[in-house]
Amino acid sequence: MSTITLDLEDRLADTLARAAEASKKPLSVWVVERLKAAASEDLAAANGYPPGYWKLFSSMEENPGFEAPDREPVRAITALDQA
Repeated sequence: MSTITLDLEDRLADTLARAAEASKKPLSVWVVERLKAAASEDLAAANGYPPGYWKLFSSMEENPGFEAPDREPVRAITALDQA
């Protein structure tokens, strides 16, 4: 596992700590979740998906009547855990 050290302004550090506390998660867990989400969005955009794709996709998983439309030929993409 890797470690990242960030230099933050005090105000931002306090804001992040309060946000993590509000979600009842340790700051490190909260930050990792946010970084994964941001990286996922960036990779989705780099692979041609529109902004907010993953949020929309996860909402459709819960809809049993949803059928994915036909797509263009598939091309290789970089998975988040392989980036």
